[in-house]
Amino acid sequence: MSSKTVFEKPISSLRNVVLDLKDLLTPKNYRFIDCAQFVKSRTLVISEISTFPTFPYSAVSYVWRGNPLSGTVTDSTSSFSVEGAKDGDPVSVDVLTHVCTASLQSGANYVWLDRLCISQTDPEDKAWQITQMYRVYQACHRCFILPGGISRLVGLNEETSWIHRAWTLQEVLAPNYAMVLFAWHAGPGWFYGKSRGDLVEVIEHQSAVVEIDDLLRPYLGGDTFFTTDDDEPDQRIKIDPIIFGRESSHVIALLGAMDARDGPDTDDHAPHAIWRSAMMRTSSRPVDMVFSIMGLFNVILDPRSFDKNDRIGATIALAREILRQGGKPSWLGVSFSIPPSRAISTFPEFPMTRVEGKALIRTDNGTKEIAEVIQDEFLAAWSLREAIEKGSMDEDGYLTFSSKAARIVPGRCPSASTSDTGRIVVKDEDSNDWEILSDEGAANLQSNDPRRFIVYVGMALAHPWASRPMYLEIYSLRAILVEEHKPEKFHRTSNFTLGPCYEAVVKTWKEHDFNVGPVVNTD
Repeated sequence: MSSKTVFEKPISSLRNVVLDLKDLLTPKNYRFIDCAQFVKSRTLVISEISTFPTFPYSAVSYVWRGNPLSGTVTDSTSSFSVEGAKDGDPVSVDVLTHVCTASLQSGANYVWLDRLCISQTDPEDKAWQITQMYRVYQACHRCFILPGGISRLVGLNEETSWIHRAWTLQEVLAPNYAMVLFAWHAGPGWFYGKSRGDLVEVIEHQSAVVEIDDLLRPYLGGDTFFTTDDDEPDQRIKIDPIIFGRESSHVIALLGAMDARDGPDTDDHAPHAIWRSAMMRTSSRPVDMVFSIMGLFNVILDPRSFDKNDRIGATIALAREILRQGGKPSWLGVSFSIPPSRAISTFPEFPMTRVEGKALIRTDNGTKEIAEVIQDEFLAAWSLREAIEKGSMDEDGYLTFSSKAARIVPGRCPSASTSDTGRIVVKDEDSNDWEILSDEGAANLQSNDPRRFIVYVGMALAHPWASRPMYLEIYSLRAILVEEHKPEKFHRTSNFTLGPCYEAVVKTWKEHDFNVGPVVNTD
C-alpha cells in the first residue's frame, strides 16, 4: 500500500511504556498495524493512509476494561498503554501477537485496532474516526473478537462482559466474518451438534478461532462437542461456553440481529432486531449508545454536536434521520418487559451507562441486570410483522404516525354471572384491566374523560424453536397504551400482548393519527 510509517519501535522497547502518538499522526487518516513486522520482526509498525484502504485488513473487537489478570495468569510478556486511553486495559504484546498471527493466517497483513489507530488525545481525529467506524468494520477481511479484552486471552469457560458493551454490536454485525479468538489447548478440529463449524488453531496449543455463531448457538440448548479425526467418542469435549455470560437473553438478542441481517426480509426485520440487542447494552459515555449503532442504520451524526451525556438528544437525532430516509419507527414495541422512557416514551427506558460490566436498569424493585428483566421475551417476539410503516419525529421526540387504534377506559374483567360478557376487557403489562370501547361507546364518553387509546404496533412472531413447546401460540399481537396530556399530544404509559383471538377485533379498529412523545406531568 502507498502509506506513511508514523511509528516504528522494537517490541522489546515497549514494556510498561505509555505511547504518545498525537504529534506523529495526521488527523482524519486511516491507520493500520503491520502484522508481518509485529510477528516476524518483533517490531510495532503503524502506518497511515489518507484514503480508505483497498487492501485486506482485519479489525479487532474488544472491551475497554476486560477480564483482569488472575493468580493463575501472569503477564509473561510486555504490555504498554496509550496516552489518552490509560483508563483502559494495557495492550498485551502477547495478545496482539495472537491477533496478528490470526490475521496473517486469514490472508490479511494489516490490523486495525482503535487503541493504536485512533489518536486518543486529538478530539478532531477521534470524532472523525467515530463517523468512519462502521465502514472500517464493514470492509474488514475478518473481525477478531477478544471477549476478555486486550490484556489476555480468555477461555470458553470464563465469563466476560463483551456482549454487554454497546460498541461490540456494530463490530459483530458490520463484518462479513466475525471470529472469536480465545485461549485453547486441545488443537484444531471442529464442532458438531447444535453448532457445526471448524475450530482453527492460531498458535499451537495456545489459541484458536471459530466463527461467533458456533459459540452462540449452544446457548439455545442441545449439545455441542469438539472433536478431531483422531478422537474416540469418549475423548470428545463438550462445549458449554459461558464466554458471553451465563444468561441466554443477550445471546438470543444478538442471534436475532444476526439472523435478521442475513435473512430474506432483512430490511423489515433487521432494524427491529438491532434496537432489541442495543437496548440491552451499556457504555461509559451515554452518547456512545447512539454513535455505536448509527452506522447500522446508514446514518452518520457528527459526534461534536452532542455532549457526552446527551443520549436523549442523540437518540432523537438518530430516529429523525432514520425516518427522514424512509425507515420505519422500528424501535416501537422492541421490549414490553421494560417500562417506557420518560424522555422519549416510544422507546423503552434506557439502561444505566457504566465504564465496565453489564447493563443495569432501575425498576420498582431496585436496580437489576437487564437480562434478568428481559428473560426469554425475545423468543416469543423474534420478528415483527405489520409494523408501522412510516412516521416523523420532531426535535422534542414526538413521533407522528398512523395506526389502528381504539379508545379504552379503566375496566374490570366481565363475569359470567353478569350481563356484560359482551364487553372486551384486556390486561396491560402492568396487570391493569382496560375496556376496549366500540365507536358508539367512545362517542358516549364525556369531554373531560382522559383520552386513552390502545394502539396496534404489529404482530410478533415467535422463534420457530421456541414456539414448541414453550409457547403454544406462534404469534401474538402487540399494542401500546397512550394517554393524551395536551391536545393531540400523547405519551406511552404501558403495553399489551394480545393472543391471536384478538386479531378479528384489531381489524375493526379505525386508523388514527398520533403524536407520542415524552411523559409530561399534568399535576
